[in-house]
Amino acid sequence: MSAHKMLTKESSFSAPELLTRAMVITPATYLYSGLQESKVRRGEPVGDLENLVRKHPFVTSLLASWLSGKALKSLSKYSSLNSAMSKCLVRMPETKFDNLYNDIINLT
Repeated sequence: MSAHKMLTKESSFSAPELLTRAMVITPATYLYSGLQESKVRRGEPVGDLENLVRKHPFVTSLLASWLSGKALKSLSKYSSLNSAMSKCLVRMPETKFDNLYNDIINLT
């Protein structure tokens, strides 16, 4: 897939969203990388993932930015379902809402 198609299609990898997430995640990744580097210099063992972040903080920040977009996109599906459910409950007549509420409470 070409880079242009990847950046322009609707996904979690759109350029503006990726840059926004990268502005938060990149500094955090560099701070974490510095922490791991100081552990290595003190002679403390670090794991494989920590070592990868320590050696390649920018690449791992891009990967983390992309993965956070995937996570936020999947969570936004649930939030849109939640807003649809709340709209439905607000429009529900009070007697039906009370019946639903009592049925849910009596389940426990």
